[in-house]
Amino acid sequence: RSMKPRPLRHLLSLLLTQRKRELDDRYAELTRLASELEKRLSPKVKKDPSSFYSASVGEAEARAFLIEKLAEATQTMDVNLEVQRVTPQDEALFHALVGAVERGVRTRILVRETDIPNILESTVNEAIARTMLPHLGKTLHVRVMEGEQVPFAVVDGEKALLGMKNPVDPSAYLATVFIWDPKFAAELAQ
Repeated sequence: RSMKPRPLRHLLSLLLTQRKRELDDRYAELTRLASELEKRLSPKVKKDPSSFYSASVGEAEARAFLIEKLAEATQTMDVNLEVQRVTPQDEALFHALVGAVERGVRTRILVRETDIPNILESTVNEAIARTMLPHLGKTLHVRVMEGEQVPFAVVDGEKALLGMKNPVDPSAYLATVFIWDPKFAAELAQ
């Protein structure tokens, strides 16, 4: 009696192992086919962005959302910076701007005159200067402005991002609003 269950267990184990291998192979094949199909169809699918918008609420979430959208830029990026205080979390934002410039994205940055000392005192100012100055006048254009303006970014001429201040703490952001509207984005970028 003790001999029969052992071969049966062994046989079941072998069958399960074989079936798992077959399923893993099938899963890999389906994943490859789905990826291939997506690559073929994506350029042909026209997206209607006219009604798409979203928002990210909370200072850290709003910053992460802005950085994510800036990293998507492939052609152009227009950014109105407001840098009241530079925090370690802002380094990722500066790196997103540098990354876009280094990828060849035509980048226009508008900086408030009152924020220049804050940028110069930041821990990333040397890295920014070293990586961005060679692109100045080519794919990078920077203008200094006086006065106040709502912080914004326009990505690839059709996606607008608006920074919303926290009414309780005006030095912090409450949200980033994303509007995929080519007409509005073009007006904002002018």
